[in-house]
Amino acid sequence: MGRRRRDDVPDCGIADGNPARLIRSRYSEPDITRLLTLAWWDWPAGHLTQHLRTIMSGSIDDLEAIAPA
Repeated sequence: MGRRRRDDVPDCGIADGNPARLIRSRYSEPDITRLLTLAWWDWPAGHLTQHLRTIMSGSIDDLEAIAPA
């Protein structure tokens, strides 16, 4: 048995249950917008490797500070 969803889970949403339902969001709407604008998952591999600690444990401000130009 796989999971079933009634609707798409929004960006940074946390869903649970079968069928899945939205429990809450991990971030506020302004922070989600900032993260989607950064799109760190599209950064070059070398840049990701160089800044791995910040990416894993930094704040959104920290991510903005290390974003490639």
